[in-house]
Amino acid sequence: MSNQSWDYIHGYSNTEQERLIEQAEYWRNDLILRDIKYGLGDKLLEIGCGAGAVLGILGTTFPGLKIAGIDLEEKQIEYAHQHLNSLGLINADLKVGNASQLPWQDNTFDRIYAI
Repeated sequence: MSNQSWDYIHGYSNTEQERLIEQAEYWRNDLILRDIKYGLGDKLLEIGCGAGAVLGILGTTFPGLKIAGIDLEEKQIEYAHQHLNSLGLINADLKVGNASQLPWQDNTFDRIYAI
């Protein structure tokens, strides 16, 4: 991945990252958790995981879920690591990269999440 920084209209400040976490909490039941069930040991990849807000909700709601995320922006992945660690989700597999060229082997994941 190049050192190119993608232009996100709202920027990458801590305030913006916190806003994304709050926004995900707002949509927790009506959107993020609606109609989904995961089994013990399921492996989930979130495409465009950003600050890790959705992964945090999924990982704490489904403790047996193995979570991973990919995002184009390194700053987002750095914040996502901090956020998920603060929730006790220390084994999240987060990577900087492009969804069209995933850095994992084929068939690594049971589920894909993108919002």
